Amino acid sequence: FKFNAVRFCIINHLMMPALIRRCYRHPDNATCCVKVYRTLESVPKSDQMKRWRIWLGNKYLRYNMNHYVFLFWQELTKGYDIDDLFRNYFPHMDDLVETNCGLGLVQELLISRYGKPAKTLAQQINTMSRAELDNVCEQIYHLSAHILKRAAPIYD
Repeated sequence: FKFNAVRFCIINHLMMPALIRRCYRHPDNATCCVKVYRTLESVPKSDQMKRWRIWLGNKYLRYNMNHYVFLFWQELTKGYDIDDLFRNYFPHMDDLVETNCGLGLVQELLISRYGKPAKTLAQQINTMSRAELDNVCEQIYHLSAHILKRAAPIYD
């Protein structure tokens, strides 16, 4: 596997920190974001497992989450157009690029109905009504059935 090493992005506008990766606004494309691993310094020393995953991902491509997410996207879309069901759940993955913060995954920036970067399900779950939670569960069920039907590989 070879990624586009010619492209280099300087990223500095942090949009959303997360457990393992951080999401930055793409410097040249307002419809995209760049996901990179957090720095080890930003993770408490007591959280050894997270620190280990970040160190491995930064050191070895085979352990890099961005690499596997991109491979999953390529496998999912190989040979056919991505259908509406998948389009609702997976942002388009553009490329892997080198950044000033390490290997970055360039992907579509998902926008909420309020015009701001969309939150993750984990960030929203405590604010959702019972009906909204039921709807999410139904969508996850349909997505899972569709993945199994296509025998799409899932990377952890």
